[in-house]
Order: sequence, then C-alpha cells, then structure tokens
Amino acid sequence: MLTRTQRRFGRAALRAAVIGMAATALGGGIATTANAAEPTGARDVDWSNASLELTEIDSRCPGGPLTFATGYAEVDTGARFPSQFFQGVVKYGDVNRDGREDAVLSITCNPNSNETAALTATYAYSVENGAPALIGAVTVPPVTPESYEVRGGTVAVKARPDRDAASKPLNFRFRWDGKAFQERSGKAAYVYSWGTEQLAMPFKADAVPMRGDGSEPRPCPKATVDFDNYGDHYSRRGEVHTAADFVYGINVTAFGDVNRDGVTDALVEISCFDGTVFNQPNSWNYVYTIKNGKAVPLSYLTASESVHGSTGIRAVTLAPGKVTLKQDVGTSDVQADRTFRWTHAGLKAQQPLPGYPNVDVAP
Repeated sequence: MLTRTQRRFGRAALRAAVIGMAATALGGGIATTANAAEPTGARDVDWSNASLELTEIDSRCPGGPLTFATGYAEVDTGARFPSQFFQGVVKYGDVNRDGREDAVLSITCNPNSNETAALTATYAYSVENGAPALIGAVTVPPVTPESYEVRGGTVAVKARPDRDAASKPLNFRFRWDGKAFQERSGKAAYVYSWGTEQLAMPFKADAVPMRGDGSEPRPCPKATVDFDNYGDHYSRRGEVHTAADFVYGINVTAFGDVNRDGVTDALVEISCFDGTVFNQPNSWNYVYTIKNGKAVPLSYLTASESVHGSTGIRAVTLAPGKVTLKQDVGTSDVQADRTFRWTHAGLKAQQPLPGYPNVDVAP
C-alpha cells in the first residue's frame, strides 16, 4: 500500500504529465499563430505590382503614389501622350539599419512617352504594415544609375554623372543619415541638388556693381536665396526672382578635385541681373565643395560678364591643383588660354587676362 507521501508525489507527477501532453498537442497551433503574426518582409512584397511613393523629378514625371502593374505605370499629364514609368531590378538589404531588410530599385520615367528624354531615379523602401514605405531617393537625375546593390548598410551605385550616354560611369556610395541619403565616397558634388538648394551669395561686398547694355542696373545685393530649378527639374541649374526684383541664377559647369583633398569640387557660375531694367545677367565663377551635405565655396575664379566687361569662359577643365580654360578678351572673337593654380590662398591666375587686370578679383 502506498504511503500518503507517495500518493501526493504520484498525483503531482500525473498533473505534470497531463500538462506536458497538452502543451505538445497545442505546440503546432501555437507555432502557426506566431508565424502568422510575423511582419511582412521586403522579399514578401510583390514590388512589380505595388503602389510606390515617388519624388518629383520633372513636371512631366510627378511625385506621389503610383501603382504599378507588372513593373509598368503611366501618368496622364495633359499632353498628347502619357508619361511612362518602368521599374528596374529590386535589390535587398538593411538600408536604414533597423535590423530588417529593405528594397532598392530604380524607376525610369519617359516624359510624355519620350524615350530619348528618359529620367531615372533610385529609391529605397522599407515595409510598414505590409506595404512599401518610402525611405528616400538614393539618386535623382542628372545622375543616371546603371547598377546598384546594398552593401553593409550602404547603397553602392554605379552611375553616369549626367544624362550623356557616352560619359564614364562613376562608383558612388550612399548612406542613410535618418533624413536623406548622403554620398560617402567624395563625389557628393555630382548628386547635390544645386538647382533647388538655399545658397548664400559668396560676394565680399554688400552689393556688387553690374554692367548694363545701355542701361544702369542697380548693384546686385549680397543675399541668401532659395533656388528653384530653371527650365527643367533634373539639371544643375536654378533661378530665383526676389521681391526686390533681382534675379539670381546658378549653373554648375564642371567637376574635379581642385585642391587635391580627394573630394570632387564643382565649378559654379553665380549670376544676377536687375529685373527693373533691360540688361544681360552678370556672372561670376567660383569653385565649391560639399561638406556635411552643404555647398561651401573654396575659391573665386574669374568673371564671365561683369562691370569689367565681357569675359566669358569656355573649355574649362578642373584638374588636381589647377583649373585651365579659355576666356574671352572683351569679345567671343578673341580668346586667351589661362591657367589657375591652387595655393594656400585659393586659386591664383598664372597670367592676367590681357586688358582686364581686375576680372580675377572677387566681387
């Protein structure tokens, strides 16, 4: 006969066995429920048939949500033909470094079905509540991506620096900083939004005198302006018309590592004209670099059109330690070959422009 103590332990063992069998029986159901609750991953999304948020890269290639069907979508812009959108290959990786895979893909827009004017941007998307959520645009025109992949939290993009199919592709590396993708290989000048950013005019004087054609324009005041893309939404040009009726312009014309620091610099033409009188824009050329995501002037170069005269520049080359160019000597019919060397004080001309000794003096 079992003692009281033996009977008590026997009942405890029986209860443990029953609980164990119940847990085993329910185990499959519990696991199924847990799996069903797992969030949708980037590889679970049917990207070719998804609704994706885009940024505007042209008035004919608008931003906003766009629903694709088998990787294709179109938008009626009111023109004779719709704008066409085509998806590129989807690549996966943790772009925003939250521990989950994201998706990176290119989207090409043919404005009003014009293939020769095609514009391509690269986008990164996370997945929120089972649906694509835009992280940000990795590249936008005029940079044209040819291939891309995610490597260790960065997006590596091989791209042409402009829309010229003959231009040599460059290797870019982008990293998400919580607000935007920043280029991390020293080539940020190519992808900076020159035509839409806020920029302080780099003039030394509070107001710069300007040359007029039979008129007397007001001096152009030093100001900080917000540029808008001029003429298109994918170039490196911008313009703004101020309340005081001055028109400022910006145009990036060349790239190169001028000061030998391993970072690509840009030749930037700044222009201004008085909107109250008839006169051509006066323009001055500066070399800029990109630091911490902002455009910073490195050095003044020379004037193209100013109170000193008509001294336009062309055939500009930015090379390590120097800038070479051809410059008009008061007229486009006469030009001089010029070289500017990088010094501790910035760019210095090796020889003055004949008859225009002050054209290289910063305004």
